[in-house]
Amino acid sequence: TQVNVDGAIEMCLRKADTNKDSKLSFSEFRSLMRSLREPRLARHSANLVFALFDLDGNHFISRSEFQELYRFLLGRTPSNNQFEEEWDRLLSFVKRSGEEVKESGEEYADQRSYIHWLQTSEDPKIRQQAPECQPQSAAPKAQVPSEPSEMSFRPRRKKERTDLNT
Repeated sequence: TQVNVDGAIEMCLRKADTNKDSKLSFSEFRSLMRSLREPRLARHSANLVFALFDLDGNHFISRSEFQELYRFLLGRTPSNNQFEEEWDRLLSFVKRSGEEVKESGEEYADQRSYIHWLQTSEDPKIRQQAPECQPQSAAPKAQVPSEPSEMSFRPRRKKERTDLNT
């Protein structure tokens, strides 16, 4: 499993740097660590997991990125049928939101649709990762360009990818 370490660190720094001085104090770091362990603050951990698996840093997850994310959440490799059902379920939230994104025939899911997917999962291991607030409150609105050709699915800078042995 590969993860987007740079994206996750950037997201953590944005959340943790409460005084916006671009430095992380020990108390800010401690607060971040506490928030990641608190079930009532699942919004932050859900966003962190999304950022970790958004390998290309485009703020959307592709089918292959979701496959790794789903495997991570389950703690095991799902069957092909199970994966397909969940990918289709995730895309149903994307379609309902009206924020469909396709590039070169591949579909992508935004963060709000992912939060909604978490919240409505029948699997308690997945549902426990979901924030209790509305998806709109848990994640920023995806910035979808007016023309698909305007969307760049390449990282702005080289992203460090780290293999996880799960």
